[in-house]
Amino acid sequence: MGTVRIDVTEDVFASLKRLAEPLVDDASAVIDRLIKHWEGVPPPAPGTKTINIKLPAPPTEWRSARGERFPIGTKLRATYFDNRFEAAVTVRGIEFNGKTYNNPSSAGIAAKKSAGTVGTAANTNGWEFWEMLDPTTEQWVSINSLRATRGS
Repeated sequence: MGTVRIDVTEDVFASLKRLAEPLVDDASAVIDRLIKHWEGVPPPAPGTKTINIKLPAPPTEWRSARGERFPIGTKLRATYFDNRFEAAVTVRGIEFNGKTYNNPSSAGIAAKKSAGTVGTAANTNGWEFWEMLDPTTEQWVSINSLRATRGS
């Protein structure tokens, strides 16, 4: 979990120091305790030890079942006949129509089936089917560009 710097007056800082348990709390721990008190979260029982655990940063990429890497939050789209489909990359995979898929092809097949395509006609190469919104150029490009820049 990252840190954020905030400015407080000297009086507020002095109050935080008074509320801190010496050699245990930092300002963040005191503020956290105050917020929990304000929100009605009961304090730990007397004698209870508190352990602060630093959580790892959330992932920035999702890896498909074959190991291809996608930035989380990437918007995807595809056009099939007169149908426009939208999907997004999440921490769990490619979300389309409320379901999560572990690779671009299975998401593309689901899109084609949602348009009424049946059987083997729904088969598709997801790398050719989906486009992504490139965050730097704000242009839609084939997701094949991820293979070229990131590898698998």
